[in-house]
Amino acid sequence: MYVVGAADLKAVTPGNELVKFADDTYIVIPAANDSSRQTDVVSHVTEWARKNNRKTNPTKFTEIVFVDNRKKKKAHPPPPLPGIDRVTIP
Repeated sequence: MYVVGAADLKAVTPGNELVKFADDTYIVIPAANDSSRQTDVVSHVTEWARKNNRKTNPTKFTEIVFVDNRKKKKAHPPPPLPGIDRVTIP
């Protein structure tokens, strides 16, 4: 039912993707859009949930940063989002 009820939940920023499975939502944000994390993740999803009489559980929010260690030029991850745990996967 969640996937059907959340059919209108879309990413705000072009290039970002929302993946819904069971009662979970995953937001995939490429490095080029890292500045949209606050807008898409916290603000938009939380506001959508409020408008649709749903609740978010911010204690379950987790940011996962994937790093490609094979590249010669090392990318620096963006600053962490306040109140959201971060996991880095090499």
